Amino acid sequence: PLLSVHDLGVLFGGTVALSGITLSIGPGEAVAVVGRNGSGKTSLLNAICGLARASGTVALFGRDVTSEPVWLRARLGLRRGFQSPRRFSGLDEAENLGLSSWAVAQQAGRSVFIRTGGILRAALTRSSPQQGTPSLDRGVIGVSWRVELERVFRDIGSVVLLDEPLAGQSTSSRSNVLRHIERHKRSGGCVLVVEHNIEAVLPVVDRILMLEKGRTAFSGSREDFTSLGRSAE
Repeated sequence: PLLSVHDLGVLFGGTVALSGITLSIGPGEAVAVVGRNGSGKTSLLNAICGLARASGTVALFGRDVTSEPVWLRARLGLRRGFQSPRRFSGLDEAENLGLSSWAVAQQAGRSVFIRTGGILRAALTRSSPQQGTPSLDRGVIGVSWRVELERVFRDIGSVVLLDEPLAGQSTSSRSNVLRHIERHKRSGGCVLVVEHNIEAVLPVVDRILMLEKGRTAFSGSREDFTSLGRSAE
């Protein structure tokens, strides 16, 4: 599998946010994470990408990254989309994307001062887009979300984590998100998507993970999910 987690747990003080979550996703697969507010969906994404301290194990492309920092997980091919996308307001779309790719590609062994200086130079140097800069979808989707989608989906074969990408989007924008997921699956990557609008995302996912109070309430195919009459709420 490209992504696997085993017996994942997250505690916030004395509160259990996640407990005993086990999941694996292979190339060309998409899994939807559903559940009520506070069920642990975003905590799962945070634990996978290293933003939340977790027990259990997380592996990317067969490598145990449980104790690895966020930046190394990103360098290995983990991409995270957030509920509220942010970008460098002083840079245009192509420059935001170029800076993101440049930062991920830097060598870990280089001095932090050299790497930081390089990032600052990249941010301050305003030049025309270089050859190879990906074309951006000029649809109705907002600029920040357009940049966010291009950023997380631009690398073939990567592991993409999305947190409610359809929330507040128009019908056209939702279709744009779903097309990105389908294309990424065809490229050999995988997607783990948290979404309340399960009916909208159901056609592009292969399996469903339902969380309840931080634990697995259901894990199975979308066909089994629908036949059991489950819903995100």
